[in-house]
Amino acid sequence: DAFVALRRRIVEQYQIATTLGYGPCFLHSTGQLHKGGPNIGLYLQITADHHDDLPIPKKPYTFGMLADAQVLGDFESLESLKRAVIRIHFARGDKEDILRLTYGLKQG
Repeated sequence: DAFVALRRRIVEQYQIATTLGYGPCFLHSTGQLHKGGPNIGLYLQITADHHDDLPIPKKPYTFGMLADAQVLGDFESLESLKRAVIRIHFARGDKEDILRLTYGLKQG
């Protein structure tokens, strides 16, 4: 899996403990640790466009818009707590994008 390779690269290159969460579920697990624990982390948010977005019945927004709002809220929360956070956004967000990011970390 491309995300596992990215996590492995970070651990090998920077010698730091690494957590990996994806989707809105991380907001309820590692997200609490990141926002409530000591200010010693480095946070990387990886996002991508929603190509197959679906409307939420009887709502004026889509599932993609809801996910984007959660991501932005999490980013702003980390930022307001003075956490070291960056976001990388991909148009496609496919395996090749993640592998390029992993390769970039290796070269950096």
